[in-house]
Amino acid sequence: MPNLDGIKEFLEVVDAGSFSRAAEKMLVSTPQVSKSISKLEKRLGVRLLHRTTRRLSLTDEGKRYLEYCKQSMSLLDEAELELGQANEHPSGVMKINLSGWFQERFLIPLLTDFIKLHPQLELVMTFTDNNVDLVTDGYDLSICGGALQDSSLSARRLASCRFCICASPAYLYEHGTPQSLADLANHNCLSGLDRKWGLSDHSHIFEYEVSGNWRSDNAHAILTATLHGAGIGYLPVFALDEMLAEGGLIEILPQYTRHSVPVWALYPSRQMLSAKVRVFIDYLINCLSVDNLDEEMQQHLLGIDIPG
Repeated sequence: MPNLDGIKEFLEVVDAGSFSRAAEKMLVSTPQVSKSISKLEKRLGVRLLHRTTRRLSLTDEGKRYLEYCKQSMSLLDEAELELGQANEHPSGVMKINLSGWFQERFLIPLLTDFIKLHPQLELVMTFTDNNVDLVTDGYDLSICGGALQDSSLSARRLASCRFCICASPAYLYEHGTPQSLADLANHNCLSGLDRKWGLSDHSHIFEYEVSGNWRSDNAHAILTATLHGAGIGYLPVFALDEMLAEGGLIEILPQYTRHSVPVWALYPSRQMLSAKVRVFIDYLINCLSVDNLDEEMQQHLLGIDIPG
C-alpha cells in the first residue's frame, strides 16, 4: 500500500509558498511541516524543494512528483464525488437473502416497485430458510422472521406476523382434535429442525418442544405436509387465508395463537451503512407502516383487529 505520509504537507507548502503559511493553514507548527517533508524526501531519495531564507522553489524532481500528486488527488476527489452522488442516488449490486412466506406474499411486489424507483440498482436475491453468514457470503442484508440469532448483526423490525396451530380435516378425523398442549404429545407435529414452536398464551411468549416424524428447514414443505394430512403444523396465518376460509385447514388451540412474530431486516453493521441498504430499509418500513397497509394487511402483519 502506498505511503501517503508527508504528501498533504508537500501539497500545502507548494500551494502556500512557504512552510509557515502552510503550517498556519494546517493548524500545526512550522517545524512539524518541515519534518514531514524531510521524511518524505528521505523516503523518495530525492530533494523536492529548494529552501532558502527568502524563497521556496520546486526541484525538477519536485515538479514531476507534484504532477503525480495532483493526479492522485484528482482521482480521490472524483471518488468522493461519485460516492457522495451514490449516497443520494443508490446504485450497484445489492445482494439480499429472503426467508419464509413473507417474501413471496409481501416482499416480491414491493421489490418490483422499488427497482422501478431505482433502476440503477441491480438486485441479487436468494431464497433460503437457513441462516446465512452475511459477511462471509457477501450479503448486504437478510430479511427473516422470528427470534434474532446473531447479536453481532444490526436489525430493524419491519412487521409482525400472526401464527396459528392447524391441521387438515382428514388428519383430525383420523387422529382426533387436541384440546390442550399436553394432547400434542399424542400427535405428529411438523416443525423446524429444532422441534420448537414459539407460542403465546396471551400473557407471555414461550417455546414449546414438539415431537413428530417430519422436520424441515423449509416453511413451504411444512405447509404442504400439513395440508396433505401428515400432521399438525404451526404456520403464519397470511399463508393460510384461503385454506382456512375454504376448510382445507382447521385452526386448533387458538388460545395459543401468537400475534407478534417479528420480521427483521438484518445487516452487518450500523456504522457506514451503504446508501442502497439504508434507502431500501427505509422504503420497506414506509411501505409496511400502518398508514400504507389495507385492513387485511394490517391484521396479518401487525396483529391489529380492525373494527367493523
